Amino acid sequence: KLGARGLRSLCEAIFTDAMFELPSSDEKEFKVTKPYAEEKISFETIKKLKTVS
Repeated sequence: KLGARGLRSLCEAIFTDAMFELPSSDEKEFKVTKPYAEEKISFETIKKLKTVS
């Protein structure tokens, strides 16, 4: 169970790269798939969030 800060941290981990790379690309659409999210969120990130909450 994560609070608002935990959710924000997860969103930042998933979207940060795309937020900086997509504006300079020709892509018109960005879809977050489960494999993409899992790649961006490491086990250590989740472990830290559980410790904080």
